[in-house]
Amino acid sequence: MKKGPPWEGVLRSWPLRLGLGLAAFTGVFFHRVLLSPDIFASRDLLRVYYPLRQYWAERLSRLEYPDWYPYDGLGQPFTGMVISGVFHPSNLLYLLLRPGLALELNVLACYPLAAAGAYACARLWGARRLAALFAALGFGFCGYQVSLTNNLLYLMAASTTPWALWAAERAFRGPSAGRLGLAALLCALVLFAGDSQAFAVCCTLVLLLGLIRADGSRLGRRLAVTGGLLGATALLGAAQLLPALHVLSQARPGANTVDVALRYSLHPVRLAELLLGPLFLGDEGMLLSRGVAEYLLKSEMGNVWSDSVYFGLLPVALAALTLGVHRRGARAWLIAAVAGAFLVMALGRFGGLYARVFEWVPLWRPFRYPEKLLPWLLLILSVAAALGLEALEADEARRQRFGRVLLALGAACLVAVGLEVFWHGWSEGVLGWVSARPMPEELRARLGGRFIQGTLATAVGLGVAWVALTRVRTASRRLLLVGAVQGLGLLAANGAVYQLTMPEVLEQPTAFVQLIRERQGGTGLGGGRVLAGDMSAGVRPPGLREADVTALQTLTSLQPVTPALAGLEGANAYLPAVSRYVLPPEKRMSRWLGRLGPLYGVRFVSLPEKDFERLGGSGYRLLSRHPELSLVLLEAQEALPRAYLTREHCVADADAAWRRLLAEDFRPGLEATVECAREVPAPSGSEPLGSVRVLAYEPERVALEVEANAGALLVLNDAWYTGWSATVDEAPAEVLRANLAVRGVRLGEGRHRVVFTYRTPGARSGLALTGLGLLGLGGLALWERRRARAGSAVAAGS
Repeated sequence: MKKGPPWEGVLRSWPLRLGLGLAAFTGVFFHRVLLSPDIFASRDLLRVYYPLRQYWAERLSRLEYPDWYPYDGLGQPFTGMVISGVFHPSNLLYLLLRPGLALELNVLACYPLAAAGAYACARLWGARRLAALFAALGFGFCGYQVSLTNNLLYLMAASTTPWALWAAERAFRGPSAGRLGLAALLCALVLFAGDSQAFAVCCTLVLLLGLIRADGSRLGRRLAVTGGLLGATALLGAAQLLPALHVLSQARPGANTVDVALRYSLHPVRLAELLLGPLFLGDEGMLLSRGVAEYLLKSEMGNVWSDSVYFGLLPVALAALTLGVHRRGARAWLIAAVAGAFLVMALGRFGGLYARVFEWVPLWRPFRYPEKLLPWLLLILSVAAALGLEALEADEARRQRFGRVLLALGAACLVAVGLEVFWHGWSEGVLGWVSARPMPEELRARLGGRFIQGTLATAVGLGVAWVALTRVRTASRRLLLVGAVQGLGLLAANGAVYQLTMPEVLEQPTAFVQLIRERQGGTGLGGGRVLAGDMSAGVRPPGLREADVTALQTLTSLQPVTPALAGLEGANAYLPAVSRYVLPPEKRMSRWLGRLGPLYGVRFVSLPEKDFERLGGSGYRLLSRHPELSLVLLEAQEALPRAYLTREHCVADADAAWRRLLAEDFRPGLEATVECAREVPAPSGSEPLGSVRVLAYEPERVALEVEANAGALLVLNDAWYTGWSATVDEAPAEVLRANLAVRGVRLGEGRHRVVFTYRTPGARSGLALTGLGLLGLGGLALWERRRARAGSAVAAGS
């Protein structure tokens, strides 16, 4: 018999075909980015991830380890930031490719990865291939996942979690060093992606999976295997965990109050969107954000967290069927309770549970934004939907009954459409009831149109699914047709959710940036810092999309952390590792313009024109205007230098330092607060104390040459953090917290060489532990494999 080509067997491999199919569907879904030069750049993708990835690549390309990030909040730890994702393997893309292309591939790779992970989970829990494919499409391309094109770390973590749970379940079913090591590594990758909240949830789900075994194993054995897996996860994640603990002790939590934590709560009215389509999505993939947030969803942030949460009525109905089929099993109800808890938690201030968890669980308090919990609810629903399809294939009568349920749901959708068309039952009835105040007619009409469009599409999809389940006789064709309904429905509904902008926003410095560079004379690190006020809506330039306008506003107004793309240091405290002392009790722009900005070396300020007129320009000169965006660029006339000599003023504590900084008789540059054992009166004198010359200025090392005419305090206007050490003439010196937030060193009279050095506490120990964990687990897996081979050889010989 003639043999076929050598690759024929490979192409018949189901995993390969699945991977190619999911990659092809991803290409169709995101064809707008693949067929145009446009790039992903919405929200934090532009504000955070381009700058962080660019910095990582620049430092690694010079064979330098990035301990410190100087471009936000007067500087902060880079490794301990967690969201920097310093250890994630996807960062290698940014060493090899230009930033726009690297981030595009990074984002796109997450979708087939997430879908394949949901597929693997569904297969492991008993679904056949085509039913598991239904789960893959539902989770990988649901509205929430597609909305995460605006936030890379949450997307990567949500895409990795299904694989971690799949590996954990395999390890629990057949414990071995190799399986435990793989599961621990995948759990650690959730952390390395940069999402500490997803890591906490993933570990909690792993714990639940380990404890609710239905295989009859003893509780002690379950505890041992589960504890071993979580311990191995902690060991492999130590490179990130230990530096993060250092930061946690000094940074201000992202959710320092319950009110902050509950922002971006999922409004109950969006549960209709979960079933029917992206009901609140505007043109060009942009939300009707201000109107929806202001009138309807009561969001304090002026928008919502995810542009779409659409998942589908069909998969939810299938998930409910699964619970009904397994209603006699305690495990099914426990998993349903977990899914319900995720839903109630996602509702945030509308559900009540999130606030209780925030109050009762101290380790949960740094987390915020309840809507971020949706991926785990949707993963459970996706797998349950696949199992529902499996249950239908096992029972012809059940399939016919479920078909009648689909017809009833489709009819209900058509009735809802009629109520909206003739009586505005949705836009005036439901939305009018939940709205904070009467909506403008244009907003009401657009929301009504969205409802009609989504509900009609849902009715059509349910009708096609009914035909597939009740009229098609071949199981594979039934499952393929139902999968097509799911995939095409998600493509039609969520294909417009992701936002793109022109690549020029990354490649061409704005006029404000060019002017700042000219004023600084090309100075890199150590030059005058920039500060951004609130972004102005301004006038929309003609010929640009909403996404282009937003990107231009973000870059032109120097919003954090975008100045880093041009090598400019920012004073805005945006990233999560910023020192708590850089965020004063009253974080008002007037404070920064009046006292704090010049005190901390902020030389350039971008403001909306209306704020400039309201706050006044005392102490600032107008450098430039941007009339199209209604922005102004200001230069501070008395901004202090990066390093200078001054007189020390002892205060009792941080609160006393804050009060002194705002006192009318405080003299910036002539005195600096330092926390001492006892408080002393403010120093007098205004004569110069000497000079400071910068010898070297690098992120983790600053060398200064100082000529002091008398005993003085050397102030370096960079954030104080433990991990910074100093030497004066090669002798160790104490690094003091000066002016509440920055570094200071006491000097005697004469010439001195002062060197500041930073090393992230715990970073080296964490790397060592992670390395030992990898070696240990790898060694155990090899020993286990050799032992198994030896046993097989003995058995064969006997």
